[in-house]
Amino acid sequence: MRIVVVDVAAENGGALSILYDFYHYVINDPRAKEHEWVFITGNISLPKVPFVECIKVPKTKKSQLYRMLWDNFFFRKFEKERGFDLVLSLQNAAVKCFKAKQVVYFHNVLLLGDKHYRYSFFKSTESVYAKYTRLLGPYTKWSLHRADAIVVQTESVKEEIGERFGPSCPVEVCYPTINPIDLEEKSQAESIEGFVYPASPLGFKNHSLIIDSVINHLENISIKIIFTFRPDDNEIAASLYEKTKGDGRFIFTGYLPRERILSLYGKYALLYASRMESFPIPFIEAASRNSLIIAPSENYAKEIIGSYKRAIFFEQDNPASLAECMRRALGDFGDETITFEKGVLSGTWSDVFNVLLRIGSETK
Repeated sequence: MRIVVVDVAAENGGALSILYDFYHYVINDPRAKEHEWVFITGNISLPKVPFVECIKVPKTKKSQLYRMLWDNFFFRKFEKERGFDLVLSLQNAAVKCFKAKQVVYFHNVLLLGDKHYRYSFFKSTESVYAKYTRLLGPYTKWSLHRADAIVVQTESVKEEIGERFGPSCPVEVCYPTINPIDLEEKSQAESIEGFVYPASPLGFKNHSLIIDSVINHLENISIKIIFTFRPDDNEIAASLYEKTKGDGRFIFTGYLPRERILSLYGKYALLYASRMESFPIPFIEAASRNSLIIAPSENYAKEIIGSYKRAIFFEQDNPASLAECMRRALGDFGDETITFEKGVLSGTWSDVFNVLLRIGSETK
């Protein structure tokens, strides 16, 4: 088959990791080498190999309007000229095809909306989230009627897509691949020094809930809270730093490499407060260290660590509930063993490729 992978949207963060990961899967998997591949990006360069062609379309990065025009008109013309059999969109939304079948890899849960909060276009710290939840979300829903299959990372996201988007095509769950974790010390110390939250300063990550819990409900408790961003990273980071009011219990480290965060799990519990996620990899990394995990009682968290004995769940957007969970973690939580469901660590790209092969073999 002639397969085209479309990801003109990726430029940084998790979206770019997905593009790189799938590209490296293609160039290293013997089954993939039996097919002809074309990768289309915005301005990302990929290494050249004999059976993979890489095309950049930098104009798609100039404006959201041009990107939508390319997705809905220009790509169709390109596909008609090249005669592709199958399209894999890694950019959450479907492109308009001429004859090719299409599989969409959906991974940005912001497009599903935030059920806890309505973002405003008129607040500088919220406008980007308003764009995703109130403009791009409906556009994505509209585009997905073109897909022959949608791939998501968890059952909870599959349920959300079914409820909010109501796609007519099959929705497949393919859990992400987690890179191997090899550590000399894999057990957390009997007592912890504090909590670490490895997340960027984004509104839906809900750092403010942690600050409110500590300042208003844990006033006299000596504790360390590690945030992995700097106060000058963006406007939200500056606002969060201001909220701590010089409270020395909060430590703003800036970006930390994965190895450093893994080492912290030996003495710090993972504290995760995000209102929405697809598949938070820190859950798997912390569980690998037998670390305590505090997470919101959301579907995404319950699905991934619901069977993990050292997980504590709090009521979302309830500072008192979170504070009580933190007190429990600081006390005698016991020496539970890991019962984490290892099945979620299966290789996602092999599963995604199987979906591609099945869709490609079906008659349109």
